[in-house]
Amino acid sequence: LEVVDGDAVRDWLDARDAARMVLALADRRRGGDGGEPIEVCSGVGRSVRAIAEALVAAAGVSIDVVEATGGAGSDRSSAIRSVVGDPRRLRDLIGEEASPRFAFERTIADLWRARGIEGSDAVS
Repeated sequence: LEVVDGDAVRDWLDARDAARMVLALADRRRGGDGGEPIEVCSGVGRSVRAIAEALVAAAGVSIDVVEATGGAGSDRSSAIRSVVGDPRRLRDLIGEEASPRFAFERTIADLWRARGIEGSDAVS
């Protein structure tokens, strides 16, 4: 499996957690509090390579994850090496609702399950 910019780091958050956090923010902000931007994030950075390796492992297949060679990647994505959010303000506003409930490994397993694939490392 070829990945582009495998060392690039991104803040990965389960969409179910993100939706719950946005709803909690909406409930909290009904009275208004200045409208400052709030980062909905996990605060944990993972490399693109690690995401690919987790997908492969959860599928229960033996595939090497390698860096793509050539011009397959975008200049924009490779220029931004790391994007990791800071959840402190989010926690200040919504407390425990800012904590992700879906572990990274479960999110990956659930992605495969949604496609009808249950790997040997899928999380129950």
